[in-house]
Amino acid sequence: MFGSSGRSRRSRGRRSSSDDGAGMKPSVSERAITEMFKSYAEEDDPTIIGMDGIDKLCTDLEIDPAEDVRGLVLLWKIVGLSQSIPGQISSEEWEKGCTILSLDSLDKFRALVPSLDVGFIEHSDFKDLYKFVFQFNREGTHRTIDRESVIFLLELILGKTGRVLPERLESFITFLKDYKEGERVTLDQWTNFLEFSTKHPADDGENGINTYEEDGAW
Repeated sequence: MFGSSGRSRRSRGRRSSSDDGAGMKPSVSERAITEMFKSYAEEDDPTIIGMDGIDKLCTDLEIDPAEDVRGLVLLWKIVGLSQSIPGQISSEEWEKGCTILSLDSLDKFRALVPSLDVGFIEHSDFKDLYKFVFQFNREGTHRTIDRESVIFLLELILGKTGRVLPERLESFITFLKDYKEGERVTLDQWTNFLEFSTKHPADDGENGINTYEEDGAW
């Protein structure tokens, strides 16, 4: 457990050739990107970076994956919603993401860290990040996540970010803890909470929760 959109043409902070005036991208070393991948890849499967390698990368960047959401933001920027298998990074995903982000050294990764704060992410992109967090943390072919993991991830991605009222998040987490109808949460249920909280950001007023019409989503 760990903790393309960019429809504004920014693609999660990635740069296209058209973003550079002369159409030139910063020079990156494909060999260095590959060597970095090897340093984090699984010993028993050198074609992927698993959770151990991701934890090692976060440690090298002084990011605590259990408490710092920037680790997930980094994974989202590298892999995005096109990730093939949850919980890991393939060599192709790594090479493509690092090339687009011009990351071919640990120093360049470290220079990127300050920009990983969720406060810099626009809402449309944050919705993609939020969805990615769920997708990345699925296990194998499961399309759902257990409630305990969901609670941890909600606190990591939404706690102290100002995206959702603290009391709203606390109330939802309490609901999840007391919910006896099922032990797992679906992607629709995960995304519905953010959509609901965005549409009804306050408890009262024009767009307050008092204007909500129950549709039985839960």
